[in-house]
Amino acid sequence: MSKKYRNGSSPLRTVTKFFVYSVAVVILIYCSMAAFHLGTEIFSKEGVEEFPGTDMTIEVASGTTMKSLGEELEEDGIVRNSIVFYIQSVVYEIKTVQPGTYKFNTSDSGDKILQTIAAGPIPAEEEVPEDGVDTEQSNQ
Repeated sequence: MSKKYRNGSSPLRTVTKFFVYSVAVVILIYCSMAAFHLGTEIFSKEGVEEFPGTDMTIEVASGTTMKSLGEELEEDGIVRNSIVFYIQSVVYEIKTVQPGTYKFNTSDSGDKILQTIAAGPIPAEEEVPEDGVDTEQSNQ
């Protein structure tokens, strides 16, 4: 004969509910920690390197998207994570990048890099040649 329980639930059902709720709590904690970590990366004021960092010049081609620029900046060591950079561009509403030459520093924060992108490329007369020698200054 089967045993009847007063509230209509068996011990197995109670254990199953407890297990499901425990797993849900663990998943919620993990997701909360991941969201916090992502948020701190998005709004971080730190660059890849400590100040003074390294100045780097990047040539951006026509048609470059923010996502592909983020991937290039990550490869060059200017940003830590291209996905975080892309999310920052969405948060700061920087949707496009103008083609041209940009100068970044590895100690620049994500928002500083996005400000540089929003300001546009370096004018041609300010660009530093590949060999690093300014021909006008060397002629004097």
